[in-house]
Amino acid sequence: MTLASLFAYCGIVGSCVFSSTVSAADWNFSKQVALDTTFSDNINLSASDKESDVFASLTPGFVLQGNGRQLDVNLAYAPRLRYYLSESSNNRVDNNLQANATTRFYDDRLSVDFSASARQTFIDPFLARGDAANNTDNVQTTYSYAIAPLLRTSLGRYANAFLGLEQTGVFYSDQGADSYSYGANFELRSDQNYFGRLLWGVLADTERVDYDEGQNDFSSVSALLGYQLSRRLAVDLFAGYENNSYASANDTRGFLWGGGFSWIPTPRTSLRAEFGEHYFGTTSSIDFNHRRRRSVWSATYSRELTSARSQAGQTPVYNFETPFGDPTIPNVDQTQPVGVDNALPNADVFIADRFNAQYALELRRGVLTANASYVHRDFSGAGNDQSAVQLGVDYTHQLSGKLSGLAALNWRQTDQSGAVTSTDAERNEQVALRTGLRKNLSEHWNFDFLYQLQSGDDYTENRVTFGIAADW
Repeated sequence: MTLASLFAYCGIVGSCVFSSTVSAADWNFSKQVALDTTFSDNINLSASDKESDVFASLTPGFVLQGNGRQLDVNLAYAPRLRYYLSESSNNRVDNNLQANATTRFYDDRLSVDFSASARQTFIDPFLARGDAANNTDNVQTTYSYAIAPLLRTSLGRYANAFLGLEQTGVFYSDQGADSYSYGANFELRSDQNYFGRLLWGVLADTERVDYDEGQNDFSSVSALLGYQLSRRLAVDLFAGYENNSYASANDTRGFLWGGGFSWIPTPRTSLRAEFGEHYFGTTSSIDFNHRRRRSVWSATYSRELTSARSQAGQTPVYNFETPFGDPTIPNVDQTQPVGVDNALPNADVFIADRFNAQYALELRRGVLTANASYVHRDFSGAGNDQSAVQLGVDYTHQLSGKLSGLAALNWRQTDQSGAVTSTDAERNEQVALRTGLRKNLSEHWNFDFLYQLQSGDDYTENRVTFGIAADW
């Protein structure tokens, strides 16, 4: 049986089981719509020949959430229809989608995870200017999906086995290397009830990525040995071999080894760190979380071998949880930012250093969030390093029972050169300031006012937006 046939079979079985589990879940369906009118004094972000324009945006959307013993669903979709008064040739529809679903059956021994997303991204992130509303011909929609069945079973009292399959796809509306991937992974891990504090495992995985111009192959096998030193601290070591094949490098196979530790001093604090040595160099990862009654700190760092398609769906379009971990219904009518942390949409494989940090503070009448991100991509070709940095802070304040205010500041910078810190690098920088008000007209209707200033190396843009939104 081919992988394609196996995935098709899993899809048919999953559809049959899905129909029997829908009625057992608790469902919430939220409908939203927004109509905005915006004036811009420099819609093309020109340095000298500024063109003003008025454009209208209609954004209908919905959020579907379901939770049950055998099914969890989070789905949010909102197409944004843009109509330009002067530049009608730029009229378009921007799709924004985030879908996550998990089905479980056979006493949770078999599960199927599904995810899909659609978002606006820069075609060339190192020429990033403005956002999706500006007429720069550098924004497109990136689509991705993944379906992953997972089988769990126990081998007596000694070990637990996991067999997973995954099929993914990444597509671009304008420019980019569309691709499909087919993968499988197997894990055999010790049963804690039998081995106690001793941890061991055997892991193997393989993946094939098909592009129009060729394919990339990745596979590895490794063994894991660890020990639970205390209730709060565990350490582990791993070693193995990987065999890869991709066009951007010649020597793509070799031994791997490394280790890590997990530290959980309190139920509200956790830290996981890992270090590894591979044929291409070192890898590492850090994941830190700390939560207090009204604040949350989180930070992640990773250095790994990856590609543009692997990073396409890492950041969710819509969040179904607040920064404090509480479930929420996202406002799909709000404009989604266009990030600059995506790589050029091609088949290149590179080493990426990524850092993300976020802080959220709940005040008596408002919420303050701050975030920082950094990515550095090291390609095998000399003089082709790339980096992007973003810093942002948002504050929402409840001015009265029916009136709330917003203030946000975002800064980003991209570099592309052999030395990303050099002043001779190809550098692009932008600062964006947003401030606005929302007035609750009734239980379901709101009136919005927003002012935005964008400033780059050689341009500035002022925008004023008036809009009305409804949810029910």
